[in-house]
Amino acid sequence: MNNNCFPYIILSPDAPDRMRNTVTMREQIYRAILRCGSFGATFIELAEMLDFSHDIVQLRTSELHGRARIIDSGRRRLHSFCDQPAIVWVLSLNSHSPVSEAFYGKEEATQPAI
Repeated sequence: MNNNCFPYIILSPDAPDRMRNTVTMREQIYRAILRCGSFGATFIELAEMLDFSHDIVQLRTSELHGRARIIDSGRRRLHSFCDQPAIVWVLSLNSHSPVSEAFYGKEEATQPAI
């Protein structure tokens, strides 16, 4: 994975590669949902857009949802990949980029920083 996608993310040179990739993937998924606007995106659509595995996208969307960055739109879309309709994710009204916490500080919430 190319960590230069978001050059403003500054991590220590000795930060584990796993952490670097996690932050970058989460931000890429957030931005993909942002680009989809009110149409939203399912985890399957996000995986295809970003060329990530379905498991990675599900994990990262769960994290973004847990931090109230994205919400379930209440809509579902069927895909040939799974037998059940998939959640259509959209940005929450009070959402901001997960990376912005590095610059603006942690929200007043009990959730840990990214």
